[in-house]
Amino acid sequence: MNPNLSQVSIARWFDVTPADLSLVANLPYWCPSATSVRISIQHRNAATVTSAAVLRWHTLSQLDVGSISKDAFLHIGTLPNLRFLSLPSLSALREIAIRSQHLSFCTQFLKLLAPRSPLFDITFVSLEPSLAGWTDLVNTITVTCCPSSLRSLEIRDYDELYSDSDVGHASKNLAVYGDTLKPLLTFSGVTHAQLAASHGFDFDDHFLEGLAVAWPRLQSLRVDTERKPDGLPRATLACLVSFARHCHHIEWLQLTVNARDIPASNPTGRIASNTLLTLGVGFSPISSPLKVAAFLSGVLPKLKRIIYYAANYGDESEEPDTSGLGWSEIHFFIFIHFVIMYSLARAALRPTDRGLTLPMFVDVRVEEATWTTMALTTPTPAGNEGKRSL
Repeated sequence: MNPNLSQVSIARWFDVTPADLSLVANLPYWCPSATSVRISIQHRNAATVTSAAVLRWHTLSQLDVGSISKDAFLHIGTLPNLRFLSLPSLSALREIAIRSQHLSFCTQFLKLLAPRSPLFDITFVSLEPSLAGWTDLVNTITVTCCPSSLRSLEIRDYDELYSDSDVGHASKNLAVYGDTLKPLLTFSGVTHAQLAASHGFDFDDHFLEGLAVAWPRLQSLRVDTERKPDGLPRATLACLVSFARHCHHIEWLQLTVNARDIPASNPTGRIASNTLLTLGVGFSPISSPLKVAAFLSGVLPKLKRIIYYAANYGDESEEPDTSGLGWSEIHFFIFIHFVIMYSLARAALRPTDRGLTLPMFVDVRVEEATWTTMALTTPTPAGNEGKRSL
């Protein structure tokens, strides 16, 4: 057999002999350069010999096989050049978690499933960013998954475990736009979503409002990036009102927004989220911590924690941005507010007296006295006295 063969196809459905099985298992020795392989045999040991062959190939770009072992399947996920994969029907699948070199592998795997499969949980993590990969994967998810079944969705084009702590700024030309993700808004039952792109996402308030409307059952949404933004985000703090209005179960929200653009007040009046406890702001730029704190206290009265990154914006010649310091200040305000509410409850002061005790929160609404209940029912962990983080 020619060792330089690049395409190998074997099909044997009747009278399969031990010699046939041995030939299949040893194909990588005879054809080490094969990149396109198709194996179809009917025998009780077919999965064993096929798996033995698959495990010895490392340069495959196309693979069409029957049943294989778990080890062989995991090996397939490590193949750097694999572009086409065909496996038997996987109609019983409800949860998928794949970590691969490219999002295209995840896309090809999904294409093995029947349309409208009742998938419940999807996790895809790749190691190399690709805009085309995002587009193809999102469109395939929309075709493959039943709109009413999906509850948890995670897509990442970088792995935090292998992420460089200094990867530079993101490129807007490589950012994932809202239009790319719009097909996912058909899955109205999503409760947990985590989206992470190496070069970030370019969302505006309009898209985020549509997302909040489409996913009313959201409990957590994390939109993350490993790079500092290139310029100011288009989304603003106003998008928080959309989530407060439409997502009544949300507890964790992470977005990168332009916190320098501060709405004059809650633009919809008295709308507030009584469930959101943790706000992640990533690399969000901020310039007026006190004004941002006043806005957040109105829209997110139960907020307990802010997670943020420090970042610089603009040219290196410009004055460094102090976003990290600004968010740290707000986080401390929240802690102080928490302590003051607890003290007021202990002293039986009226809610309207809060402004006299802490002027920075003079605009906090009277109905936010519910913070008092939170303070009284939240025990202080042992050993945490004096810490700023709640």
